[in-house]
Amino acid sequence: MNSASTLPLWQIQPFGALVVADSACRQVHAVSDNLIGLLGADAAITSRLSLACLLGKRLCQRLHHDLQGRERLPAPLTFVRHTDGRQVRYQLHAVRSAHCVLIEIEALQSLGKQRLLGAVNEWLMHLADATHQQVLLDYLVDAIQQLTGHDRVVVCHFDSDWNGLIRAESRGGKLPTLLGQYFPASDFPLLLRRSYERHPMRYIPNVQVPPVQMTFSRLPNACKAARSKSVHWIPPWCARPAPRG
Repeated sequence: MNSASTLPLWQIQPFGALVVADSACRQVHAVSDNLIGLLGADAAITSRLSLACLLGKRLCQRLHHDLQGRERLPAPLTFVRHTDGRQVRYQLHAVRSAHCVLIEIEALQSLGKQRLLGAVNEWLMHLADATHQQVLLDYLVDAIQQLTGHDRVVVCHFDSDWNGLIRAESRGGKLPTLLGQYFPASDFPLLLRRSYERHPMRYIPNVQVPPVQMTFSRLPNACKAARSKSVHWIPPWCARPAPRG
C-alpha cells in the first residue's frame, strides 16, 4: 500500500491470506503481503483500495449480507478466480472484531478429496462406537494423527488452575511419550491462556516456515488487538526466531 507500513507483531502463516476491512466491508485497512500472489489479483494495493475492487462486487455483497447481525459468517463462502490461466477455488472466512472485519482466504485443494472423505467417515464410525471417554479420546488422537501425518497429536486436560495433564496421545517414529505427564500452570503464560479462551482453535502446520507480514495504511488502533481472532495469526510465543547474521 502507498504510505503504508508493516504492523509489528502482526504476522500470519503462509497457507492463507488475511484482509482487514472496515465494519461495513467497504474499505481495506490492511492486507497480508501474500494476498496478491494467492489471488492473482490485478488490483493495485493502495491506501484507498475498496474491498469490492479486491474481491469483486458480488462477493462483497454476499459477505456483507451474510455477516449482518453476526460476529462471524455462519459458513465459509467459496468463490472462483482465474489464476495463471486456470480456475482456482477459494474459501473465505470472516469474523468481526472491534470496528473491523477480519477476512481469511485460502485456496481449496481438491486432490485426494474422495479418499479423505472416506477416511473421515471411517473414523467417525469408530468414534460412534466408543464405549467410554478414554476410548473416544484414543480414537480421536489416532484419527487426527493418521489424517494429518503430524508427528504427535495429544489431548491435554486443564484443571481450573490451568495445570495440564496429557490424557491421550498418538505419535509416530521414535518420539518419547508424553502420555500421563503433568504440566504446571507456570508452563502456560497468562497471555497464552487468554488466547486459548478467546480463540480455542489455532492451526500452525509448520513452525519453521517464514511468516508473512501484514501491511496497513490507516488501521484504527481499536483493530490492532483483533489479530488474536485470526486462525492464521502467529502469536509472539509461536513465532520463529529471526535468523542470525
